[in-house]
Amino acid sequence: MKAVTFAAVTIIAISGVATAGKPWEAVRVVPDAAQVEGCEYIGEVLGKSAYGGLFAQSAGEGKAFKHLKRNAYEMGANRVLVVANRSGFGGSKYRGEAYLCKAPEAAPTPAPTPIPTDE
Repeated sequence: MKAVTFAAVTIIAISGVATAGKPWEAVRVVPDAAQVEGCEYIGEVLGKSAYGGLFAQSAGEGKAFKHLKRNAYEMGANRVLVVANRSGFGGSKYRGEAYLCKAPEAAPTPAPTPIPTDE
């Protein structure tokens, strides 16, 4: 489990949370179940890449990670909890749980404080 968490956090740090352009890039991938508490479970999601080996393993991990996010987005999810990953000479694979998490409601804006006058 520690290897899954380390790999997921590393990929998240490298990829960034969201960038402009492709809507699936806004899907957030998280390594901790606490980060999906209160979210609606949608289903299992996979991301795969056939790239592997000594020189293409990193590219394979990145491609599998992108597929994971794209597949989750197509399911209607905005967050993925990574539950397993495998990477090696035969390619890379991520398995996760797709969730739809609602944005936290904003706190009401307090009324402005009147400015005292010297009258």
